[in-house]
This record gives sequence, C-alpha cells and structure tokens, in this order.
Amino acid sequence: MKKLISLLLLIALASAAVSGQRGRIVRPVIPSPFKYVPGWVSMTDVTYGFGLSVTTDENNPCDKSFVSVTSTLSYQINRNFTTGGGFGLMFNEDRFFVPAFLNGRYNFSMPGGNFIPYLNADAGALLNFKDINNETRFFVHPSAGVRYVFSSYVSATGGLGILTHAGPGTPRNSFFTVRLGVFIALNRK
Repeated sequence: MKKLISLLLLIALASAAVSGQRGRIVRPVIPSPFKYVPGWVSMTDVTYGFGLSVTTDENNPCDKSFVSVTSTLSYQINRNFTTGGGFGLMFNEDRFFVPAFLNGRYNFSMPGGNFIPYLNADAGALLNFKDINNETRFFVHPSAGVRYVFSSYVSATGGLGILTHAGPGTPRNSFFTVRLGVFIALNRK
C-alpha cells in the first residue's frame, strides 16, 4: 500500500511539474539566401569520371576515364524542381564526344542554411562526329550532391554519380563521377 501511495504521489508531483512548463520553444526559421522564383537558371559543370573495373575492356580504350565540361539551361519550376537541357564537351583517352542531354534536378528544402542537397539526372546522347553512325552512344548520369549558396543568385555545386553509356556495336561503359560546378539564377527580379 505504501508503494502505491508513493507511486501516486510521484505521478502527481511529475504532472504538476510538467503542467507548469511553458509551450514549446519556437525558433525563428532563417530563410535560405537563394532566391526561389520561377525562371531560367544556368548550370555549368566540370566532371571527371573513373572507369569501373567491371566494365573495362582492354580492346576499348575509352573506358578508363573521361573529363567533361557541360552547360545546362534549365527552368526552375518551383523551390524544388528544375528541368532543362544542355550540351558539352567530353574527352576520353582517344575519343572526343559532344554530349546533348535532358536534365532534371530536385533540390531539397533546407530552410536557414547555405547548403542545399540535391538529386540530379542527365540522359542523352554522346555524339562522335568522326563516326556518327558507329560511335554515337546513349548515356544516363544520375548523381547526388550539395549546393553551397554564395548569394541570392549564385551557388557552387559538388556531387558524385554514376555515368553509364552504350551504343549500337559498342560495349557498355560505366564511370564513377565527381562533378563540380556553378548554379546561376538568370531571373533577377
């Protein structure tokens, strides 16, 4: 009986202490300095790819590594989504490609911070003008990364991804990619 009374007394004291607490503390949300207004954005990236050993072929010299520079013109639909297309230059060990692709990007909402994580996907063709029929390849390049916001219209990007390309009569090649770039909002309202 003493234990039951002690337990009830302890519950009554705890509930009195809890009921004396104030409401939850609300901290102000600091908005991101980047302007999220619908409009055009430009993304320019430099990408380096390391060939994955599972797909390397001694007879195919363009599967060990590559360097590319791409520029994308996209439309920022809302705070989270951008979509568009782009072109670039890609240099393999012995080949030169012109990537032409569609792009989609999802930016995660991160209030109060200068770091904004994102998911990105590129898909298109790697055009080789020396032999357009036999050397043109199709590729997909999903990646994930983070943007660091410098100002209301400019941010730096960095990400990691996997690029895979193949074509008629060419073996599939896959690369682990490291991408660095600049994201610029062109809609200065």
